[in-house]
Amino acid sequence: PTLGALIMRNLFLEQLIPGNPWTRRYLMRDWDHHDEREVDQPMGAALLVRRAAIDNVGFMDDHIYMFFDEVDWCLRIKRYGWRIRYFPEAVVTHHGGASIKKSSFLRLSHMWNKSRDYFVKKHFGPAAYAALLASETGKIAIVGGVLALVYFTFRTVLTIIN
Repeated sequence: PTLGALIMRNLFLEQLIPGNPWTRRYLMRDWDHHDEREVDQPMGAALLVRRAAIDNVGFMDDHIYMFFDEVDWCLRIKRYGWRIRYFPEAVVTHHGGASIKKSSFLRLSHMWNKSRDYFVKKHFGPAAYAALLASETGKIAIVGGVLALVYFTFRTVLTIIN
């Protein structure tokens, strides 16, 4: 993901502006997934990596436990000049959720943010991380505003009914 895509998703703007170029590219919405092509990063459960690429790039960063580990690895693989291909004929059965079923929503949210923050600092630098933190403040304001709107609407409806 680019910093723009991360901020768009963080502020829920992806839902308000679904055709925006940042998340559209990141989520690969512009192409038929029946076609073979080069991609930035497939799902981690569906990665098959050449030993020569691992010898060249190294293993996944062990500072990232989950969520952004394959994102980081694929970015590093591409920066070393390797290509990442998507093959629609390949079939992978991923029984998703086994790792996350053991954790609470708050724990998963913490792990997501910690992984994302590390990824942004590592690949985009401190200014980008500051922008991401600013979007966190914006997200808190948006969520707080929505909750206040729901509360006052509900209170008004109850007043009218009574």
